[in-house]
Amino acid sequence: MTQDAVRPEIEKNMGTQFDANVAKYMLEIIDEDVNYELHE
Repeated sequence: MTQDAVRPEIEKNMGTQFDANVAKYMLEIIDEDVNYELHE
């Protein structure tokens, strides 16, 4: 999935499906990956 598709899923499910602390860090990683190096 693209980061654009993953981000809203993480946001929507923070604290329910995903641990809120882990989800927060995942969103930070996505935001910092401006060159899309983590696309795989």
